[in-house]
Amino acid sequence: MNKCKLAFSGANLVTTQEVMPCCGLDTSKFNYSHNGSSSLENKINSQGLIDIREKLLVGEWHPACKLCEDAEKGNYPSMMT
Repeated sequence: MNKCKLAFSGANLVTTQEVMPCCGLDTSKFNYSHNGSSSLENKINSQGLIDIREKLLVGEWHPACKLCEDAEKGNYPSMMT
């Protein structure tokens, strides 16, 4: 399992009212479906965030997490650490 706490306990609210787990996310590979609803609970539990969490739980990298993946593979600090 990847050790990203932000995907499970963080929320980065951007100016478009969307919620992402962190500011390092590749937004071109992140599914914002149903993220724009007015409920913060719905935004935090949107399908895009669920997809990221499911990948992390089985030890896989989500394509939107490329910045951290590259940093971790290069033994550099990442948003995860």
